[in-house]
Amino acid sequence: MRKFLSGVARMSRRTAAGWEGIFGRGRIVQMLLGSKSQEVLRVRLHELKTYGILKKQGTAYLNALARSLNNGGLIVTQMGEYPLVTLTPRGEQVMMGKTSYSLEWPSNDGGSKTSAEGVDLKDLGFDGQLYDRLKDVRTRLAKASQVPAYVIFSNDTLEHLARLRPKTMDAGLLVKGIGEAKAEKYLEPFLKVIRQVDQGE
Repeated sequence: MRKFLSGVARMSRRTAAGWEGIFGRGRIVQMLLGSKSQEVLRVRLHELKTYGILKKQGTAYLNALARSLNNGGLIVTQMGEYPLVTLTPRGEQVMMGKTSYSLEWPSNDGGSKTSAEGVDLKDLGFDGQLYDRLKDVRTRLAKASQVPAYVIFSNDTLEHLARLRPKTMDAGLLVKGIGEAKAEKYLEPFLKVIRQVDQGE
């Protein structure tokens, strides 16, 4: 667990005000697994001392561990244009062995996302107006990224979003068709619309 925290630290920036995230959870997990993807090699993450340090654990386990660390207050997701992960002050103390901790450890197979997150998404019924707003967000992102709309999210995924209405990044990862990479790159604008609708905006 301290190895994971060390990896987060090496992929963050230490400032006078505290830790600042530089990468999302998916990229951190890739680095710890020793991924040879172009995204990892291009920014020279393979040169970090923690590169591949947890490669025997597997993607599912590390993603579940990251969620447990977040729930335990040892790491935090800083929301902005992209969700970036970094250490909390307590996480830094645990990493350095200066304080104890209590953590809900994920099972070796990564467990289910629902149990790791404590998130229980329910079908709230199809909301046509919300669906249309989500399509507008997709169109805007597709134009900005110069890719076809389906590359962002499929119509089926938008329908699931309109039915399940997740409001957080972790809840969004429970939606069919949304993985770590797409969540980091595209999900937050859709969550923002869902939150706005929930608040009657």
